[in-house]
Amino acid sequence: MWEKINLGFILGLLAVTPLAAFIFFKPLGVVHRVMDDAKRNTLKNLSEKYLLINMTIMEEMENQ
Repeated sequence: MWEKINLGFILGLLAVTPLAAFIFFKPLGVVHRVMDDAKRNTLKNLSEKYLLINMTIMEEMENQ
């Protein structure tokens, strides 16, 4: 098998490797951005709910 590896094979492999890496990692970047946006939105919603509950508790404590 190794006797069939020649310069053309090596150059082809060197040309295809960066393309294969790009094709693999580019969609992962898109998915990462989508998950990051979802995380940010979830944390914002939780923060708003926490502040609302905290404000309600504080008002109840002040009224007692």
